[in-house]
Amino acid sequence: MQKYFPLNQSLLHGLSAAFFNRAKKLYSAPYTKFNISWLQGKFYQKAPKRKYIHKYKEHIHVAFYDPHEFLHAIKEIFVDELYLFKPKTQQPYIIDCGGYIGLSALFFKMYYPESKVLVFEPDAKNFAIAKENVDSWHTLKDITLVNKAIWKDNASIEFVQTNDMSSTILKNADNHSNTSVVRVETQRLKDLLHTKVDFLKMDIEGAEYEVLTDAADSLQNVDHFFLEFHGFYDKMYELNTIFSILEKNKFKWYIKEANNVYPRPFSDKSRNAQYDLQLNIFAFKN
Repeated sequence: MQKYFPLNQSLLHGLSAAFFNRAKKLYSAPYTKFNISWLQGKFYQKAPKRKYIHKYKEHIHVAFYDPHEFLHAIKEIFVDELYLFKPKTQQPYIIDCGGYIGLSALFFKMYYPESKVLVFEPDAKNFAIAKENVDSWHTLKDITLVNKAIWKDNASIEFVQTNDMSSTILKNADNHSNTSVVRVETQRLKDLLHTKVDFLKMDIEGAEYEVLTDAADSLQNVDHFFLEFHGFYDKMYELNTIFSILEKNKFKWYIKEANNVYPRPFSDKSRNAQYDLQLNIFAFKN
């Protein structure tokens, strides 16, 4: 006679929980804050690079060309709310260095409607999309776009134009032999910091050390400072110098990993990204 053994209740519960957690993960819609459904999210993850226009809210549409980067930016800016802060005024002044296609400016205007936002984006294609987006947001005012690279002087410089998030000031020609190099105008950050800045956002793909060492004495006028740091093992002094600058200007700071370049730092020797270090640094004074 065949015998039947009842399943252990805790095992059954564990299997059931694992199944539902897996299903929840598979069918979750993490981008709903930006009106992106589960199906749209799956489509954008696999979609080719071409022009898309996504409806965020009534009268607010966003044009973009790279679906993968678009989702990445939406995740950081609107889902994780990396730039959320508590201003001391109803009309905060915000400087956005590395504005990409205008998504961070849109976030600032959604959360701080009376803010004044000054955006710098040197990449020609990114700037064109940002301008198209901002010009279409008729209900949003006080967003100023500038097609210049943030740097340590007001001049021009060679710039690696990739038409995506990785565009950068050219500092090592050996690393960019097959990419498009153009000359762009530059804006000295220090000249922008003579007045009170409620929020300074800087994502300038490796140029932050030169910019900040030049502007070190002017950061006293900044209340909140978001910095995405890009660095190398053989230039750790750059990060140490930046921390010294922050401390000198009476900032406190919190650090998150922007990219898990080395999952096993002691054993991994070849990096899976352009930089050895990519850190999000949140500096504040209040």
